[in-house]
Amino acid sequence: MGTLGAGAAFALCWSLQLPPAMSLPMLLVCGAAPMWWLEGRRDCTQAEGRTERAAFRDWVLGALAVVTLVAASTAAQLNWGGAKTRMMLDVLPAIAGAVVLMLVISWRDWRAGLPEAVSSLGTILRKRSVASEGALTVLLGWCVKAVFVPLMLVWCHVWLALAVQASIVPTVLGGFMVVVAFLYAIDTCFAVIGYVNTSARIAAQIRSVDQTWLGWLSALVCYPPLSVLVLDTWLVYKTSEDWLHWFARFPTFGTFWGFLVVLTTGIYVWATVVFGPRFSNLTYRGLITAGPYRFVRHPAYLSKNLSWWLIFTPFLSSQGWRVAVTHSLALLAINGIYWLRARTEERHLLRYPEYRAYVDWIRRNGVWASLMGRRGREMA
Repeated sequence: MGTLGAGAAFALCWSLQLPPAMSLPMLLVCGAAPMWWLEGRRDCTQAEGRTERAAFRDWVLGALAVVTLVAASTAAQLNWGGAKTRMMLDVLPAIAGAVVLMLVISWRDWRAGLPEAVSSLGTILRKRSVASEGALTVLLGWCVKAVFVPLMLVWCHVWLALAVQASIVPTVLGGFMVVVAFLYAIDTCFAVIGYVNTSARIAAQIRSVDQTWLGWLSALVCYPPLSVLVLDTWLVYKTSEDWLHWFARFPTFGTFWGFLVVLTTGIYVWATVVFGPRFSNLTYRGLITAGPYRFVRHPAYLSKNLSWWLIFTPFLSSQGWRVAVTHSLALLAINGIYWLRARTEERHLLRYPEYRAYVDWIRRNGVWASLMGRRGREMA
């Protein structure tokens, strides 16, 4: 339902050529409202139970800390995020709105006596202690939100702008880029929705956060501002000579290549959408076994990295084979970083018996098991 709502909003905004500043809130509202309504019909509060309500002063202190964290993250990305976050000023109202929405959701849960993270953060700050694992989970969970909510909002804005830009020149290959921009806009839209609402009312609360430095480093190096200092400086593989440049003169082959680009990008976005309102980096918010996760454990990383080879064609260069090899090695190194992300995520998730059971099931029934002729069922 959320995908249909966000897709309908995108189609309307694109057909009317609305500016991204107007399209962004429409996309988010139309994507979030159906999901939250459907999830809200389920009674998820019984499983969580009610807790003793924290002091109001703790909630206020936590709310001030949330605003400070998001403001600091936004400022860092604006100042050091490079070209990828240059539109941050355009989405400041959306960032402010997301913060207000997070606080409203938390306030409703606090009033209902449900577990929520704003007053918990206030309690941590008042006591000046993160000695318990629960306290550290709360603190790290807000750090995750502070990093990714502004970033996903500005990227959603960028993809909406690129969709309009790609449609200016109506060509077949340009049409593929409109589809890719649409897919990434949906991807980042769902990411924002996931980060904003971690309410126990819909069983979307953060259960744990990766607490290892390697897990955080391998994730954050893929995003601004750290990616600007590392990936965009030492591992450069993108040039203006992408697949559109090479295959524009060969429309038949270019169309085939464009289908591969859309296919791999579509699988990547599918792997985000299937999370519903529970998507989040570096956290565990419940096991996902539907969609592409029935075939491989990390469909998002696999398809995303394959799509980069197809889109940016680092193995082709008008500057000679040495440049092509250099660019290919750079992308291979980035693929390695995503492999490391997958490994650190698994190390985090393997503490849960349901995830260990899922890993065993995939080993017997996933794509690789089918290719090796070792397919066998047994999963609830």
